[in-house]
Amino acid sequence: MSRVFVLLSGGVDSACAALLLKKEGFEVIGIHLRMTSLNNCAYEDFEDAKKVAEVLKIPFYVYDIEEDYKKLIMERTINDYRKGITPNPDVLCNSEIKFGLFFDKILGSKNDFIASGHYAKKEANLIKVPKDKEKDQTYFLWKINKEKLKRIIFPLGDLKKEEVRKIAAENNLHVAFKKDSQGLCFVGKIKFSKFLKKYLEPKRGEVYNNYGELVGYHDGFYYYTLGQRHGFWAKNGPWYVVKKDPQKNILIVAKDEDEILYKNGISYEEENLFKNLQDGEEIMVRIRYRQKLIPAVIYPSLKKIFFKEKVKFPTPGQSVVFYKEDFLLGGGIISQVF
Repeated sequence: MSRVFVLLSGGVDSACAALLLKKEGFEVIGIHLRMTSLNNCAYEDFEDAKKVAEVLKIPFYVYDIEEDYKKLIMERTINDYRKGITPNPDVLCNSEIKFGLFFDKILGSKNDFIASGHYAKKEANLIKVPKDKEKDQTYFLWKINKEKLKRIIFPLGDLKKEEVRKIAAENNLHVAFKKDSQGLCFVGKIKFSKFLKKYLEPKRGEVYNNYGELVGYHDGFYYYTLGQRHGFWAKNGPWYVVKKDPQKNILIVAKDEDEILYKNGISYEEENLFKNLQDGEEIMVRIRYRQKLIPAVIYPSLKKIFFKEKVKFPTPGQSVVFYKEDFLLGGGIISQVF
């Protein structure tokens, strides 16, 4: 019998994933990844995950990832903000922790698998967009090592969220109607700007419009991302952040109608492909979570993507994720915009 290590977060999605796998006949083992001092919901989530395991009558283990998370995710995230780019720590959490470090340490036999409550599908050893398009989490999975896909299971790919809650309720799982978690992966319900201020002290700077006129002030360039229009003071707004100068601690802003907000394409780095792509190939891309798919042409040899129509606010440090016919093809980190 194959063993499946299910990442029980304490929420309904992972609980339902474990339930479905047990019903399929797998030997299910519940694993709770925990960060006590960083996550303000750590105890509640632990108790919920433990209770789910008790109801399902499956073994339950806790794996402390706090030091690994600090080293692999937090340090890079904070350093990226310090350099003026906007990273996506949830993407790193999947590739470096859940399906990275933990995967490598826990999976032994080739018959061992790992499963999570992500809304994603597997088909032909590729990740595919799930049935529930509103909950689609494939954007966060592009950086997973391709060789690991065959040992990863996403049990919720053919279910809508309301179906997941109904199944959980019918099987006496107390988390059936628990609210979805918000905020940074594993850190919990905290406003990200507040989290960042623990590590990067406020530093007053000037805000200029794209014509070189002083229009306001801000608390530190690293707190702001391209496209942001809140959190700083500027007269005659609203203004959108279009550029940051880390050396001078300056924000450059523009009006919504200004052409400077829209870009023709991007360069990217840290490419990870599940399927080889050719120069000039037409694909769909997503440059931020929940954003609509954008038609584009990719040149992997140049690490460049050209949009078929101008796109607003592509942001260095964020993920650009590649799709075709609902399949996740891979992705990269936006390095430049043009």
